[in-house]
Amino acid sequence: MFRNLSYRKFSFGYNFEDDKEIVSLISINYFYLVLFSAVVIMLHIDNNGLLPVSFRYHAIILIAIINLILIKYKRIRLAQLILMILVPFLLMILPVIARLYDNEFYFWFPYLPIAFSLTPHFILHPKKDRILLPVILSIYFILGLSIDNLMIYFSEMEEEIIPIVIENRFYYNLIPAIFFAFVNLALGLLFLQNNKYETRLKMRRKELEEKNSILSNQKEELQSINANMDRTLNQLHETQSKLVQSEKLAALGTLTAGIAHEINNPLNFISGSLEEMEDILKQHPDLFKNYDENDLGEHYLELIRFAKEGVIRTTDIVTKLGSLKSRESKVLKRTNIVTLIKSALLDIQAFIPSFINITTEIPDNLTIECWYPEIQQVVQTIITNGIDSISSKKEKDNEMISITAYQEIIEKKNYVTISISNTGPLIPQKEIHKLFDPFFTTKTQGKGIGLGLSGSFNTIQHHKGFISAENRNDHVLFKFSLPESI
Repeated sequence: MFRNLSYRKFSFGYNFEDDKEIVSLISINYFYLVLFSAVVIMLHIDNNGLLPVSFRYHAIILIAIINLILIKYKRIRLAQLILMILVPFLLMILPVIARLYDNEFYFWFPYLPIAFSLTPHFILHPKKDRILLPVILSIYFILGLSIDNLMIYFSEMEEEIIPIVIENRFYYNLIPAIFFAFVNLALGLLFLQNNKYETRLKMRRKELEEKNSILSNQKEELQSINANMDRTLNQLHETQSKLVQSEKLAALGTLTAGIAHEINNPLNFISGSLEEMEDILKQHPDLFKNYDENDLGEHYLELIRFAKEGVIRTTDIVTKLGSLKSRESKVLKRTNIVTLIKSALLDIQAFIPSFINITTEIPDNLTIECWYPEIQQVVQTIITNGIDSISSKKEKDNEMISITAYQEIIEKKNYVTISISNTGPLIPQKEIHKLFDPFFTTKTQGKGIGLGLSGSFNTIQHHKGFISAENRNDHVLFKFSLPESI
């Protein structure tokens, strides 16, 4: 119920920074305010003739209110002195001077200084107030020993109890003195020891704060170092991956270059033989005149054309295999993107089905520095792959290949990005990262050998660019970026 109760709720909004002496001062004033308000109310209800002596309690209520106002305005020392001097005066000295007591006062009045001597321990600091504290306690001690003499003096020997008090004066003063000494020594030692512990606690807290600050700084430094190490590690992984890929491609290029060289020789023999056979048939059209079939010569010529087409396709495959080998230095050419795309489309125009519409959106003045045939081959490979992908669909409707190009800044360098999207079937997510691997293909057996995109990847890297593939909405998007100047 009182767990969240704070003295600040009763301190008029003044922040004392957890000063226990000020907290005790506020608490005691509130205690006096509540206690003596209750006493005044009971005196008025009882109405047994004690109302004349209640003015002291009204005064103490007023003192508590004044003290709380003084505390609000940071008059802490004045509020302490009023509480330690004025309140005891109203409750102890004033009744004796005004003779507002009877016989029973002689029994309990000597113990009032003991009760009031508790207050200074709570509202004074044992180190800061090392002079004021013993002075106030000494006054209370003297008052405790002399209160009976004051009562006897002001009563003019009229009270019946006075002879008994005088007869037992030694014991009458000794017992309160022993209580006074015991209570104040015990409290004094307790508060002194508590102050030592608080001092140590503050020192330890300060040390802990300093260590926490050092640890916090070290933590930030470690986080910064870890972040740098993570970036370095990622760069190393990327570099290692590129090196491994380069080594694989270099080894693969060496192997395929040897294979291509070996295949080229028989291809040349076949191609040369077919050329000569075709020339002979054209030069001697009457070679098959003795045969019944008049069109036999034409039939042979058609077979030779089919064979030559096979040779051309085989040569194209060998050329792609050879592209995996490390490239030799070539002459760079400043190329207009519009011209590049138009030339690439013109070469493959015969292979574009009627159900596919190709659109372009390219600024006229967009140019890059590149090896022209290689970039043209990249564009053609991506477009023909799109055509094959769309053609594999069972139902075809508004099929399209869109080509756009634009300029952008990547890592503070000007790049030209060419984006080619098609409406073919989406690529399975698990296969996207494999698209640029050598010999990986999504086509059916006999339709492709999986070297087109691998060669494109190598070409773009050779141009210090970037290439990627993704599914975007219901389209498959290939995008590659090339620097304006290498």
